[in-house]
Amino acid sequence: MKNILLTVILPFTLLSLDRSLAGEAGSKSLDAELIQAANLCDTAAVRQFLEEGAHVEARDEYGARPLLLAAHYCDAEAAKLLLDKGAKIEARDNYGSTPVLLAAEQGKAEVVKLLLDRGANIEARNQYSSTPLLRAAAFGHAEVVKLLLARHASIEAEDKGHRTALWVALGQGNAEIVRLLLDCGAKPDLHHDGAPLLRAAGNDEAEIVKLLVDAGADVEVKNQYGLTPLMTAATYGDPEAVEALLEHGANLEAKSSDGSTVLLLAAHQNRPKRAQVVKLLVERGANLKVRDNQFFTPLMLEARWGDVDAVKLLLEKGANPEAELMDGRTALLLAAEQGKLDTVKLLLDKGADIQAKDHRGRTALTLAEEQGRTEVVKFLKERGAK
Repeated sequence: MKNILLTVILPFTLLSLDRSLAGEAGSKSLDAELIQAANLCDTAAVRQFLEEGAHVEARDEYGARPLLLAAHYCDAEAAKLLLDKGAKIEARDNYGSTPVLLAAEQGKAEVVKLLLDRGANIEARNQYSSTPLLRAAAFGHAEVVKLLLARHASIEAEDKGHRTALWVALGQGNAEIVRLLLDCGAKPDLHHDGAPLLRAAGNDEAEIVKLLVDAGADVEVKNQYGLTPLMTAATYGDPEAVEALLEHGANLEAKSSDGSTVLLLAAHQNRPKRAQVVKLLVERGANLKVRDNQFFTPLMLEARWGDVDAVKLLLEKGANPEAELMDGRTALLLAAEQGKLDTVKLLLDKGADIQAKDHRGRTALTLAEEQGRTEVVKFLKERGAK
């Protein structure tokens, strides 16, 4: 009798199990299709697979659910479909991201608005402690930044690297977002790694420098090397930033840790707009007699670069052409040594001593000969150098 019952019942049990497994496999297949549809931003397919019974909380190998994928890749319609089907608005992937974080990162303002309207946490943080505002600022999405600020997102929230939205916007050189943040009360001097103004001044971002100083940033703040924003802007050859800082009272004669002034730092750099910066500083009354820790004057540095216009300006403003380095070299000797023929001509025309010697007895001619500056050698001999 037992054998008969087993013969009858077993096939039905196996058939039921097969149907159950087939149903589970079908459900998994639908879930995968839903995830793929969200990845491809196929709103019609998302609707279809939901109607066919796909699980709204299905997850891919990275822990991402359909709503999170829709927020990342799709428009608000797909996200709304999933929310209406009960998708969890704060569900996270394996990296701690929520839908609103990814929508902000991707600049999807309508999706961000929908999620916030449905109760998403505007201060949600991922594994790096970055908020939606920080993500939007970091990726340059001004519209989303504006939306989040209007919803009172924390403007001074910091990620694990202690970066604020203002700091990350500075890193992107995004003046529009910097302006939005400052207009909403972001503190222009707040950051433990250094003042925003110092960072902007060193990034050739004159527009952002202007925004920060207009917002009250401290123009005399210094970094670990004693450099002020004005020194930094001058070093990087940014005349617009230099002018903006001077207009807001930056100290023209401040000194860095090694004793360099703004003019010396500008003259030291061989950058495309160096001459413009030097001219601006000289016309503002910068001290022409100042020396760096190697005893160079601004005139000596410009003579070495061979910038005729800058040398001419410095001489006209009273720079001393006979000032010496510690080894006795003058501006003329430096220009000759570097083969700067036009500068040599100018210095001689302005009265520089053609027979001046350094402490080793070398003249401009001697140095030019040592360095193989044939054109300079020829000219100096024609002018009577010995």
